[in-house]
Amino acid sequence: MTHARVRIALHHLRLPIHVGGAAALVGALAGGFAIAFRAAQAAVFVHLYRAPNVLVAFASLPLPLRVLVPAAGGAVAAALAAWIGGERSMAEIMEAVAVAGRRISVPAALAKAGAS
Repeated sequence: MTHARVRIALHHLRLPIHVGGAAALVGALAGGFAIAFRAAQAAVFVHLYRAPNVLVAFASLPLPLRVLVPAAGGAVAAALAAWIGGERSMAEIMEAVAVAGRRISVPAALAKAGAS
């Protein structure tokens, strides 16, 4: 596609410049959060398990704990989603996003996302 065609295609989108700036800001913030999350996760594994990553940490655990630790995490996430999220399920939230005109509550969506 030539430069002129790209310019014409972008002109037809008629998106304000601030939308692109907002998208860049969200992307930069998400990238920064991902880096901070990975650093915090690595610190937890080094200090709690004395291992550099999750694979080495779980390989050092006895077999019953290899099953119980993830199951306990899933139970906590499910309890958190049920307690904060109310009666809405993740499928209902995904359907509301896909179907125009459906409304979802922001706290329910954030709780479901946080619990996952």
